[in-house]
Amino acid sequence: MSAQPNTSAGRAKLIRRLWLMALFVLCICLILIPSGLLSAADPWVLVVFILSMVMGAISGWLVWHQQTRSAQQQHLQLEQLYLALSECNQAIVQSPDKQTLYAQICEMIVNFGHANMAWIGEIELDSKQLMVTSAFGSGTHYLDEIQISADPDTPNGRGPCGLSMSSDQPYWLPDFQTNPLSARWHDKAKQYSWKAAAFLPLHTEGKVIGCLSMYAADGKAFDPEIQHLIEGMVANIDFALDRFEVQAQRQLFQSHLQVSEQRAQLVLEHALDAIINIDMQGLIVEWNQAAAQMFGYARAEVLGQPLGEVIVPPAYRDAHHQGMQRLQQTGQSKLLGRLIEMSALRRDGSEFPIELTIVEIARDDEHCYSAFIRDITHRREAEERIRFLANYDALTGLPNRNLLNERVIVEIEKAWARDGQFALMFLDLDHFKDVNDSLGHRYGDNLLIALTKRFQRLVRSEDTVCRLGGDEFVFLLAEADHAVAKELVERLLKAVEQPFVIDQYELNVTASVGVAIYPDDGLDMESLQRNADVAMYRTKKESRNSYRFFSTHMQVQTARNLQLVNALRHAIALDQLAVYYQPQVALDSGQLIGVEALLRWQHPQLGFISPAEFIPLAESSGLIISIGNWVLEQACQQIQAWKVAGIQGLSVSVNLSSIQFRDPKLPALVKGFLERYQVTPECLELELTEGVALENPEGAVAMMDALYALGVRLSIDDFGTGYSSLNYLKKFKVYKLKIDQTFVREVTSNDEDQAIVIAIIQLARSLGMKTIAEGVETPVQKAFLLAQGCDEMQGYLLSKPMHSDAATAFLLTYNP
Repeated sequence: MSAQPNTSAGRAKLIRRLWLMALFVLCICLILIPSGLLSAADPWVLVVFILSMVMGAISGWLVWHQQTRSAQQQHLQLEQLYLALSECNQAIVQSPDKQTLYAQICEMIVNFGHANMAWIGEIELDSKQLMVTSAFGSGTHYLDEIQISADPDTPNGRGPCGLSMSSDQPYWLPDFQTNPLSARWHDKAKQYSWKAAAFLPLHTEGKVIGCLSMYAADGKAFDPEIQHLIEGMVANIDFALDRFEVQAQRQLFQSHLQVSEQRAQLVLEHALDAIINIDMQGLIVEWNQAAAQMFGYARAEVLGQPLGEVIVPPAYRDAHHQGMQRLQQTGQSKLLGRLIEMSALRRDGSEFPIELTIVEIARDDEHCYSAFIRDITHRREAEERIRFLANYDALTGLPNRNLLNERVIVEIEKAWARDGQFALMFLDLDHFKDVNDSLGHRYGDNLLIALTKRFQRLVRSEDTVCRLGGDEFVFLLAEADHAVAKELVERLLKAVEQPFVIDQYELNVTASVGVAIYPDDGLDMESLQRNADVAMYRTKKESRNSYRFFSTHMQVQTARNLQLVNALRHAIALDQLAVYYQPQVALDSGQLIGVEALLRWQHPQLGFISPAEFIPLAESSGLIISIGNWVLEQACQQIQAWKVAGIQGLSVSVNLSSIQFRDPKLPALVKGFLERYQVTPECLELELTEGVALENPEGAVAMMDALYALGVRLSIDDFGTGYSSLNYLKKFKVYKLKIDQTFVREVTSNDEDQAIVIAIIQLARSLGMKTIAEGVETPVQKAFLLAQGCDEMQGYLLSKPMHSDAATAFLLTYNP
């Protein structure tokens, strides 16, 4: 493996050429003589033939000599390599650390003629760069500029050295000056006459930590047999590195052992858990500060005392003594290494729960047992609390939904076995939110607690009162039929009606109740709960402060509502919704002043669906926002279309639901539609009911101000049907009050309706507002309204609501 001069290779090439020339001349002679072209008797032919034979013999001898010499050289290289391996093994044994070992290895590789230069580098953990730790031989200055990485994803990691580390495989390059992998180093290789190179990864505990690199002037320096021996040398180096790592860890362990013992004593004294050591006879030999605080004994008081007499309750001492005897006789115990919970005894005689772990400690000839004890009193209390909260309501202490489900299942089984009945009642307080909003949740919580006490006094011992959350209560009445349920629910409603005095406030609430009877209204928990809930919501919708028993009619209505809501979700996309327009005129002149946009729904299977039916469903399901926005956009589109058709100066009024009106995005939405369809703001009128406006008067004023700033007109729809506040009415940016058709319908025959209509007209006039009457169907009604000073009207007397095409034709042809 030592470097050979260039003349050796040149001499071998010359010998091969001479031998080939002699062989060529001899072959020519042998071919030409038999053919008669040459005569064997010619002297010069004979001379050439003899010379060729002589040259062939000489060349053959030279080839044999050259091969013999090469074999001797290779044998010498192997002897030197074996000698290097022996020296390497000695260095491994004698080197005190890896730095010394690295230096000796590099020096031996070069001195024994295996390479011109050798170096070892280690990987830096953070950067993965290879840092030179030792080098020897000619050309070591080359290492000052070299940058090699163990990361194959970087350019510096794609050379043979970097790849040997990332792939954990040796790389042998007999053509180092021309191999593409070493392209970045070809100039340096030629500068130092390095023709071959070898790169082998080094390991510690099986992990690549560096690389051994060798460079030789002989291209055949690393033939397969030599490769095998070098790999063996590297394996020995890896073994040494493992030994150094073990020694370092042992030294570190020994250096920390004394500190660890000191720390162990500190930990023992400052541990939060009690630590008690006992000897083989069960006598206490160690007692830390936490044990003293937990059990009430100072360390000096308990050392040498039997553990069982100190901390084990009397009821368990016999079992403790038997366990100690078994441990002394067999060396085995059911408690060793296990985490167990048991009771312990304090000095004052009180018992408390602990968590105990006992381990055996053996050191030299000394054996003892350590007990690690934790007071779990608070944890037990927390667990009990968790178990309570899993089945009971935290505020009222009533059973919750989980426990209710269990008890309903028990009642179903009892009723099924006895062919009996029981009742499930849902109770929901009316307007309970008002208490929380006005007084705060503390008063709401106290009200619920007071209600719970009343309920518990009214029900039978076999009944169950549950709170599901909020202001929802459920009553499970065991073995109760309609009569028993009716009698109890009436008493409950009367009890709820009675005032509650909380601090300085007297609170009055009512409740709505729904009742389902097993088995008539359901055979399982889910159906009973659902039907009782349906009955309760029917009560809220129809009357409040009352109760309803579930009926099949409710089930049919619930199914229809669900069907309508599901259909309504796709009504816009399926082009089932349409906006109709009903004209509005001035009463005194008959001139058209605008139209009202009215939403209609024609379902292909269900037919025409009344707005009175589907609008509340849209509001309760949250669909009203998207539907209301669609109506707004349709109205703006229609205004633009009429403008193109030459119909101008009319306003289109659009009803806003309460949910739409509370949407903070409403002003921006309206502004967007006005700009998109180039609609003059005065052509759009937004209607809202007085109930919507007065739900949150301050918020209503802010929203009206924002819409008024856009230039759109605002009016109050169905005025007189709610509870008006004149104080807020004068603050609202509205210009028109709409008289509800319920007052108009009998205005000529009902004195009360006449009085209401007259009052609304006069109120509007005094506030500077206009009035419009809806539902005008007869000339008599029209005449009365005109006589009272009403400004505008709409109704069947003028026209029914019309589709956009019909409305366009009406507006184009209308003549007052």
